[in-house]
Amino acid sequence: MEAIDTAYTTPTLPLDIAKVMKPLILGKDAGGSPPIACISARPIEGGTQYIATNGHCMLLIDTDEQRPCLEYAAWSSAQVKTYIESKGHASLESDAELVHSLPDYDQVIPGGEPKPIATIGVNVRYLALMDKISKGFKLRNAHWVCEFHGDMSPMIWKTMTACNHESITGITFVLMPVRIG
Repeated sequence: MEAIDTAYTTPTLPLDIAKVMKPLILGKDAGGSPPIACISARPIEGGTQYIATNGHCMLLIDTDEQRPCLEYAAWSSAQVKTYIESKGHASLESDAELVHSLPDYDQVIPGGEPKPIATIGVNVRYLALMDKISKGFKLRNAHWVCEFHGDMSPMIWKTMTACNHESITGITFVLMPVRIG
């Protein structure tokens, strides 16, 4: 009989993380219907990263869960809505077709040193969305740092406030660029 590796697990979606991500995939700024708006999970070194995206912005939650996931998983906004409404009791199965249609998140986030930008424009709805995220994780007086990597690069917002959630090690909010004018 083969031994089962209990150090890793099939990805699941913690209800508290789903609730914080809800405004991004189900709110006014969700942008479209599934599969555009979704939540996914992927393995990272030492844990699991949860990603919510709606095509306009993306939220990445890094965790140091004791049993990091082995593989990618993805759940449509409709699945997540049912899961939240059931208070975590509804079945939440990863959608294999959605997993294969996900973008390469690492290509969205630029690397290298941040660059100065002369003028920016930000829709205040996205700042309000970041405020909801901060409140959802009980980040009191949250401080966010914003990085720019060029004129048409996404804005990378990272929280500098410690999260009260025991397994969260980082929160990043990515806002895609828009043409102004």
